Amino acid sequence: VMDDTDPLAPIPHGSGRNAMRAVRPTFGTQIAFAAEDVPALGWRTYRLRECGADNRAHPSTAPLSTPYYRIEIDEPAGGLAQLHDSDLDRDLRDATCEHAIGQFLVRDVATGAVEPLRDVHVEPVEHGPVYSRVVIRGAARGCPQIVQEIRAWHVAKRIDHATRIIADGTPFLEHLI
Repeated sequence: VMDDTDPLAPIPHGSGRNAMRAVRPTFGTQIAFAAEDVPALGWRTYRLRECGADNRAHPSTAPLSTPYYRIEIDEPAGGLAQLHDSDLDRDLRDATCEHAIGQFLVRDVATGAVEPLRDVHVEPVEHGPVYSRVVIRGAARGCPQIVQEIRAWHVAKRIDHATRIIADGTPFLEHLI
């Protein structure tokens, strides 16, 4: 269970859910679980029941790691400095690449100049029983607010990367991730 009170969260209908919390406090709560034994062409019913505090996500200074991946954040760049696959025992990032994995860039169409994210802030990693996540916030030319969430799952070999961009009307800019 994860409470998301951030109106800029890169989740579907994030700002609407946050606004609805005034009417219904559970609108900002996300429930994640591992669905097991679901038939390929069928369904399975799960019941919600009260959980203890140990099932809620909690901030931590521990690195973002799962049984499948170890992830290091490049805070100045606002991307992944390292993505280590534990099964393959190798880093998946190309060491010759000048940009971090998932780094947000803005390119001026007229000049070709590329600018990285600025004013980067990396929030503490939140660890939960199903996944761990880290949120990266920053700004760029033409984009006063950028929020990225990297979610690494403990129950599957999966990483989700979501980005929410609030862009102004600056013309001739491309946004690259």
